[in-house]
Amino acid sequence: MSAKASSLRLLGNRPVPWAKSWPIIIPLNYLLVCMDLLILDDFGLQNLDKQQRDLLREIIEDRYNKRSTIIASQLLVSKWYEIIGEGTIADAILDRLVHGA
Repeated sequence: MSAKASSLRLLGNRPVPWAKSWPIIIPLNYLLVCMDLLILDDFGLQNLDKQQRDLLREIIEDRYNKRSTIIASQLLVSKWYEIIGEGTIADAILDRLVHGA
């Protein structure tokens, strides 16, 4: 298993430092889905907008039962609904994270 580390904001349109060494351009969401282990640290520092919410749901769904995901947050899980911003999508995300945990 290889590991790449980078600090990036979900859909923050910021360059990924280690991506410069790759010979081709690969969409960020594809990279996040294919990594063996994805760690999202400091989740919940700010509310997600619609584009961020949809991307997070898509990434979690695509990784479900295939790859490991760790989300670190200082917030209670009950507060995640407020951060995610839409109850149905929050339910879908949390269901996939907790179901196989």
